[in-house]
Amino acid sequence: MDEKKGSADLLGSLLLAKIQAAAFSRTDILESERNKFYLYIDEFQNFATESFISMLAEARKYRLALTLAHQNLVQLPNTLRASILSNCGLQAYFRISRDDSNILAKESLAPIYSQPPGWEWYIQQLQELPPRTCVIKNKIEGGVIAIRTLDLSLPHEMANTGEREFAGQVAASGIGKDYLRERSKIEDEYKARYEKLTRVEETESWREGKRRGNKPE
Repeated sequence: MDEKKGSADLLGSLLLAKIQAAAFSRTDILESERNKFYLYIDEFQNFATESFISMLAEARKYRLALTLAHQNLVQLPNTLRASILSNCGLQAYFRISRDDSNILAKESLAPIYSQPPGWEWYIQQLQELPPRTCVIKNKIEGGVIAIRTLDLSLPHEMANTGEREFAGQVAASGIGKDYLRERSKIEDEYKARYEKLTRVEETESWREGKRRGNKPE
């Protein structure tokens, strides 16, 4: 598992380097003609190198929108952490540790941080956020708001149908026809590709060739 994870992280780092190079290559395109590109990076700490500092500082200019998700601040190099806090226009904090709360309470609640009931109270607010609740800091518009995610019913329940009937409706829709495929077919294709990639072609030895009457080249 660790070997596969390491390979995945390496592949992800290579892809990010290519995306960064592609973004910076937009210099020759007029800013008004640059199409916005959205890049979502989960478990960001696995790819958090200091090369991201320049990407964070310049991404807006090249119309590259970044969404970075990770667990805590200690996972990030100090210089990169400072760049994220200063450049990210929208920051969302779910329940976090004491150390992170101490930093992010000052970062997000600066206008009211020194007011009663005191700094400790604001730190505890971030530490004790309920499940599925986050604090949003919008540096673009200003201000801090608390948002709670909704507890929604399952899709087929919202449509007042059974699970199989709903699946059939989705499959018959335009999106279903364009993007949905049978799971068994995808698994068969994946298996065939995996076998092709892992197959080792063994060359015929000189002794085996001699037994068959083949002359060595």
